[in-house]
Amino acid sequence: MAFLAEDEILRGPADSEIEILRRDYGYRPEAFDEVVNVRARREQDLADRTKADPSLKRRIDNLVGARTFYWEVSYLLPEVLPPNAITFDEFFAGGKDWLVSLCEQMHTWRS
Repeated sequence: MAFLAEDEILRGPADSEIEILRRDYGYRPEAFDEVVNVRARREQDLADRTKADPSLKRRIDNLVGARTFYWEVSYLLPEVLPPNAITFDEFFAGGKDWLVSLCEQMHTWRS
């Protein structure tokens, strides 16, 4: 049964369903390509910067981590911290090691 459910999910909607999904539910399959292209441009930007300034290679782990946090997480903070009575200062008080640990637990961070 699980196999059949996964198969249906991976198969996606039938061509005849796409217009209804777009109109009624905001379905945008092209959004996936947009996300992939934006991420690829970001990665190329980091590669270009590293090539232009080889000293950045020594800090590549920090750079990748900071960029991932910025692009994948930071936009959520204004939405999730206040309702939980957490200030930005409190959130960042754990320092780099805490932030790295947090990010390593996120699916977008792990491979």
